[in-house]
Amino acid sequence: MSGYVLGHHLNYDPFVNQIEIDDTARMNGDGLQGARSYFSAQPQYWKSDEFYAVARMQETDIRPSLEEGELTVEERIASKSRMERNYPKQEMADYPAKENQLPPDGAMTHLDYTSYAHALLVRRLIGNPGYLTIYSDQDEVLRGAFTAAFSWQISQGKAEMAYVQFQKRMNIDEKLALSNISRGRIARMGKEWACHPEKAIARHMAWEYAELCARHQDWRNRWVPHPKDTVNEPRRRIQYLTDTGRKSLLNIGWTLSGASLAPVDTYFMQIRRQLYYLERPIPTQTNAEKLYYGYSAYDPLRVVQHLEIFRVFSNYVWTDSNGMTPAMKFGLAKGPVRMEDILYYWPF
Repeated sequence: MSGYVLGHHLNYDPFVNQIEIDDTARMNGDGLQGARSYFSAQPQYWKSDEFYAVARMQETDIRPSLEEGELTVEERIASKSRMERNYPKQEMADYPAKENQLPPDGAMTHLDYTSYAHALLVRRLIGNPGYLTIYSDQDEVLRGAFTAAFSWQISQGKAEMAYVQFQKRMNIDEKLALSNISRGRIARMGKEWACHPEKAIARHMAWEYAELCARHQDWRNRWVPHPKDTVNEPRRRIQYLTDTGRKSLLNIGWTLSGASLAPVDTYFMQIRRQLYYLERPIPTQTNAEKLYYGYSAYDPLRVVQHLEIFRVFSNYVWTDSNGMTPAMKFGLAKGPVRMEDILYYWPF
């Protein structure tokens, strides 16, 4: 695994003006009764009237987050599904609550437009691989974006996708205990199936998936428990999203057994630790548990710039214990690149 990051894109465009977008929408009659949304001017952007109309409809001041509660993995899955069903509009995952505001500069894009554009860019960047497996967090917008971008490959059995959920908010002792228990369980599984433990996991999960298919017609209810608990992902649950009938049960089992978001979570952790702008807020004990954003960038453009700098640094400069960068593993560089060579690069 190279760890090369193809790109990360925010639902924000710093190069346009919100007033001009609103004026264009009014001139086009977008806000008139009976106006058809697919004829809207610049539909990828949130209009001020649209944003605050949705915000006034909400009951909470800030959009709720699943990260705040002590939920089991099953409760997280059910809560996320319920939250997605209650979006004001289909795939409107970025809907505002009462106290949310549009950025002072630039414009906020609809998250579904950003996600679909991101998936199309990924398709263009990776070319035509022989086989592709996509793992993602439980997210209907991402599922729609990637299954649309790779619909031909999925229909031909050359691409597949699965959700990954796991238990959050556990202490290290609980995670280690689960990991130790799962080692013994996997060893016994290998003996029962008379094969290598990894193959036994794939067979076991294929069997579990077949039972869930027989029990549930709706694919949304087919969450397969992963028998291997790790410190990074305890109590994993996997949902297979692209069952077209072209895959054998064992092939699906291998896809389920390899499902993990650990590399992505590690990258996000590095971002939060290395970039002060994106650190998690600190709850204060003396001010009703209000959150303090010590280094937050209240100009979204700064977040875009910092993320892109960090992506280049992690891809081309940062080396692992073997002196390899993700770009070297991906075949895009012959050696580590010095930061000075990037900063002071002159093509002439």
